Amino acid sequence: MGDSKKRDCSAYLFIAPAGIIYLSVIVVPVFYSFFISLFKWNGIGKKSLSDFSITYIYFNQIRSF
Repeated sequence: MGDSKKRDCSAYLFIAPAGIIYLSVIVVPVFYSFFISLFKWNGIGKKSLSDFSITYIYFNQIRSF
């Protein structure tokens, strides 16, 4: 029983670097790009909400929509 747990642990250690690379190259940039798309920003100045995000917030507050 203890040998199978040791083997499972070593398998996760081999998979972990691929998971970390996948998260850092694919998943995090997708969520960050969605977050950045909610703002008007030229990369230097202050961020302000874009028209889409203001509209989304407005319609989200209306319960009958």
